[in-house]
Amino acid sequence: MNVSDLEVEPTKDGTFSSKENYLQPKSSSKSYLTEQKSKITETNENLLKDASADSAKFESLQDVTQNEQLLNSLEWLGKRKHVFILSESGKPVYSRYGAEDRLVTLFGLLQALVSIVSDNGDVLHSVQAGSHKFVFLVRSPLILAAVVDTDASTTQLLLQLVYVNSVVESVSTRAALQRHYSKRRNCDLRDLLGGTDRLITSLLHLQDTEPGLLLGAHHSLPLPHSIRSEITQALVQACSKIKNLVFGVVLTGLQVVSVVRLKSVVLHPADLHILCNLVQASDSLRASENWMPICLPQFDPDGYLYGHVSYLSEGCDACLLLLTVDKEHFFTLSQAKQKITEKLRRQHILEKMVYRGGEGGGYTAAAVGCAELRHFLYKNKALAQYTAPVYSPPYQTEETMVVPVSIYERLQQRLQCQERPLKMIYTAADDHATIAWETHEFELYAILEPLTTKQSAIDIVNKILKYVSQEEQRLFMLYPATF
Repeated sequence: MNVSDLEVEPTKDGTFSSKENYLQPKSSSKSYLTEQKSKITETNENLLKDASADSAKFESLQDVTQNEQLLNSLEWLGKRKHVFILSESGKPVYSRYGAEDRLVTLFGLLQALVSIVSDNGDVLHSVQAGSHKFVFLVRSPLILAAVVDTDASTTQLLLQLVYVNSVVESVSTRAALQRHYSKRRNCDLRDLLGGTDRLITSLLHLQDTEPGLLLGAHHSLPLPHSIRSEITQALVQACSKIKNLVFGVVLTGLQVVSVVRLKSVVLHPADLHILCNLVQASDSLRASENWMPICLPQFDPDGYLYGHVSYLSEGCDACLLLLTVDKEHFFTLSQAKQKITEKLRRQHILEKMVYRGGEGGGYTAAAVGCAELRHFLYKNKALAQYTAPVYSPPYQTEETMVVPVSIYERLQQRLQCQERPLKMIYTAADDHATIAWETHEFELYAILEPLTTKQSAIDIVNKILKYVSQEEQRLFMLYPATF
């Protein structure tokens, strides 16, 4: 429109205005203002939407940057053993190091590797990539993966993943996981597995420092046979008439004091490790009597036992676990616990059940009478129990406790190699010597001073066997008790 095209009229004050803009009825003027206001509001809303979208894009870019920073972190990459758990749809569940939400791309890659092999009708067990080994265990609906830069064999790593899966199933049974996942395959299984992170992390630490999980055997607390018998009898007398009671277990930290069971069932060492890990990882159990569902995967992977878990007394290291199939037995088992505590207190036994962590075990390597002996393991195969002295220099600190276990891991790998199994092996390194011997009755591993000769090592083995034989009743639970 040109200025000349406008029709103008004089206003009251003598000025001129165009008819198009100013000579409109009042109602029309209000409509115009409303329209302008609406346009302004719409513009503001669009600006807010654009700002929100830009913010979301910025946050997404931030997440990507943070994820990349974690994956490229030298500290994260320098960890020697990573463990990951994800669902079969690739959803993150657990990462040993770093928040699993920051590792979504890595979880996607792990799921893709398993899926591609599965689509070809095969199962992926391991992948070697340079010095790193990827080991996979599929336990539907979960995929477990270990990425390690260690000398552990595929078989040993698979056993470790089986233990990790057992911890998961101890919180939520295999059947419950499968049922939940079948309803919604894209679900976040962490909602069902709340609280397992702490237990899994604790178990992974135990795998690095406690040889029992490597041996498939539990560590009995060294006690005089008479004292162990008194503890066992206290359990039997207090619990023998309680219906549906399956197991009664006394633990001091990671060491087993006594086990009583129904005649028709057996408590597998792997299930005992799950119970030891539960007690070790849960300081809150000391505060009161606790009632919780516990699944023991070797006993029944699809069902719960109900556990009364409590320490025998304040200041005592002994934890009592009474496991039943009856979820209404809390008060009955609480009364049984009081009877057990009173009897052991009268006999002055409570103070003798002491766990000293890495310094526990009840005796030192010096008890064998060999100056060259630093540490040893002896596993009784028939009992599925092992004994070991306390950690002493140079393995007495939290950081150095991993060294003996890694040495035993390598020795076991050599002894039980499927291609060329050995009965005995002797090695000499710059800072230590080792000897290992396996028969149908026992496994024995020993770490020695670096200058120890082969013949001296054999003599030390014979002295260890003699010591274990003489102390057998104190070192092992020889007589299984039943209700």
